[in-house]
Amino acid sequence: EIPIELVNIKGLQLLHLFENKLTGVIPNEFTTLKNLTELDLSINHLNGTIPIGFRDLTKLTSLQLFNNSLSGRIPYALGANSPLWDQTNSPEMYPMELQPASLWCIFASSVTT
Repeated sequence: EIPIELVNIKGLQLLHLFENKLTGVIPNEFTTLKNLTELDLSINHLNGTIPIGFRDLTKLTSLQLFNNSLSGRIPYALGANSPLWDQTNSPEMYPMELQPASLWCIFASSVTT
């Protein structure tokens, strides 16, 4: 499981936990990490949905969740007001339904402030 204690690091900007054989769900508490710019949880065994509160992580420029077993919908607001949303993505793909074991990765191609 993802160590919930990580949310106590309030200044955390980069969190790379890829390929760690993590199981369980993405904790809702991660949405309190307001300074997070990069989150990589790829290549694990995570399931469940993407917490809706991720839409409030306005500094997030890289979110990698591929090679997991996530399901449900990508929160509609995720990326709408965030540098995560790459305008080159086709509108038909947003919002999209996640399928178990789907490949999903959002990257900011360029971020301007």
